[in-house]
Amino acid sequence: MSTKIVLSAEALKTLKSFAAINPGMVFKPNHKFEVAQREKAVIGFSDVGVQIPVKFAVQDVPKFLGVLSLHDSSSLELTVVDDKVMKIKSKKGLTNYRFTDPTNVTHIPDNFNLPMNEVGTFSITAGELEEIKKVSNSLALPHVVLSADPTNHLVIDVKNLKEDHTDQHDINSESPATGEFEMVLRSENLAMLIPNDYDVKVSTKFLYFVSKDKKTEYYVAVEPKNT
Repeated sequence: MSTKIVLSAEALKTLKSFAAINPGMVFKPNHKFEVAQREKAVIGFSDVGVQIPVKFAVQDVPKFLGVLSLHDSSSLELTVVDDKVMKIKSKKGLTNYRFTDPTNVTHIPDNFNLPMNEVGTFSITAGELEEIKKVSNSLALPHVVLSADPTNHLVIDVKNLKEDHTDQHDINSESPATGEFEMVLRSENLAMLIPNDYDVKVSTKFLYFVSKDKKTEYYVAVEPKNT
């Protein structure tokens, strides 16, 4: 049975952001988009309020978004025929868009559950995430070290742990932090997060980010300190 779906501006923005993590995505019968990096160093979920009727997979999300741009947005209709095809229709024409088999896309298993060995917490702002991205790009620094100082504030150091004699940039933060931790992440992985304010739980193997509005979640892998 075919079902029409509506992609809001927020949903389209999320698709574009998730495509930077992995251009392939599997859509499941619920109201969340989800994505897994091929190495699964970044896993993301976002509740965008779109009810997916059946499980299907898109191998190239940027291509899919490009197909949508061929149509008139004011008259756009998306109809999921089954797990193999979607009809994309507007006053400009009709596209039969073929899905791929979910096995062709790195995706999150249905029974996904990561045990949380929590060692601390912190908050981080959209501005701080943007600053990390700007600094790491400007100075070509691949690592971000996050820790809590004695006054229970977040410490953000952007550096290259493989080279002793390279640039380093410390970002001033007033965000709260608890516990004793020093975690290394890849700058490029943090850059994949949708800019937002997040509460973060620190585990020994990953950081669990939850946006303040509770709509978006990420699991980001922690790197070895001798990386």
